Amino acid sequence: MVRKRFQETKTGIEYLKSVDYDKYLRKVGVGKEDHYFWKQIGKALLCTYTLIGAVWVYNETSPLGWWTLKPKPKEERELAHFV
Repeated sequence: MVRKRFQETKTGIEYLKSVDYDKYLRKVGVGKEDHYFWKQIGKALLCTYTLIGAVWVYNETSPLGWWTLKPKPKEERELAHFV
């Protein structure tokens, strides 16, 4: 009868090379086949935040009030940065 030997323990870089990361990444939805989906999500988020940022900057620097077409008085424009 042949004696069974234990496998040599893998430590450090040997262990990192032996782990199958794709299997775990696929389980949580970030595998190679999900690349196009996450690319589209990234584009949508970029466009959304760009649009919100542009509206925010326009709101802060605009001589017009928010949702109104009446110009703000000069005193209100000068004190706007305190609010």
